[in-house]
Amino acid sequence: MGRFARLEAFFGIDTEEIGLLLFFIVVSTYLLVGSLAYSGFVGRYPRVFSAVVLVCAVLCLFRQRLPEPLATITSEPPDLVGFDEDEAEDDPLEQRARSAETRTVFGVTLSKRAIVTLTVAGYMIASVLVGILVATPLYVLAWGYLVNIDRNRLIAVTVGTTIVLFGFMEFAGINVDIGVLF
Repeated sequence: MGRFARLEAFFGIDTEEIGLLLFFIVVSTYLLVGSLAYSGFVGRYPRVFSAVVLVCAVLCLFRQRLPEPLATITSEPPDLVGFDEDEAEDDPLEQRARSAETRTVFGVTLSKRAIVTLTVAGYMIASVLVGILVATPLYVLAWGYLVNIDRNRLIAVTVGTTIVLFGFMEFAGINVDIGVLF
């Protein structure tokens, strides 16, 4: 039995997912409290976003303990995108993703869950420290490297993501280029 078997039994989910959800709860609470310092339109987006992340993380963490209507909302339906499981098995991207259960990075073997947990946590920390404008392209590059996306596609997705960020800054008038460090 693992060190965290009691937590896994209580929540009904893996330790990595518990850690990621607790991280979301702590960071979104911190950002929600910090957003209260801003008034009007400037503070609305961070408050709403932080509150949504906080509520969703709490619901996902306790989904095994929720009443049936709420548990249904937090669980992923099998036909989420409108195609059958059999069709997904024929998709080469799905087959490649399924075949890569683990990945060795810098001499350390990581599971898919560990990769997701570490990259999302790293993205959130980098977003706070150096700003979303810098952190997002770095996150996309790291994620693409870890899941073996070919170089041309990865560059195109990174450039597209950066264009979307600049568009967000321009049209929403929100600075996503500001972090704690600079």
